[in-house]
Amino acid sequence: MDLQGEPTDDKDSTAYPDGVFTRITLGVALEKTFEPLGNSKVIPYLSAGIGAGIIGDEDVSGSTETGAIYNIETDAGTEIIPNIILGIDWSFSDEWFLELAARADYHIADWDVEDKVSGAKESIDSYFAYGFQLGIGKQF
Repeated sequence: MDLQGEPTDDKDSTAYPDGVFTRITLGVALEKTFEPLGNSKVIPYLSAGIGAGIIGDEDVSGSTETGAIYNIETDAGTEIIPNIILGIDWSFSDEWFLELAARADYHIADWDVEDKVSGAKESIDSYFAYGFQLGIGKQF
């Protein structure tokens, strides 16, 4: 298999194990809250922002189930991440609220991945990440 898990003609090849990565993201956002829905304590909001993701990656080396050796180096660099969030805050007391939101992040990335043993190289470009967030907050 190549670095993206696609089959190859190499009979000694097999899937590589997952690598370990850390990401620290710093960013800024603007948030617009709207009028509460009816007489409820539910407040919708829209947020948009941009951040920079600093990626920490570890090289991965070892052997496959068939005994083939690999040594994968990753250069992930820094990602620029614009995002948009649509959510609601529900005040369930005078001080506490629950937050539920859907988000979309676009990662402007340029990762380079290389197996130093076989010479196989791959590049990972920009990608979307979608998700939900759930939070609890306290107003001071």
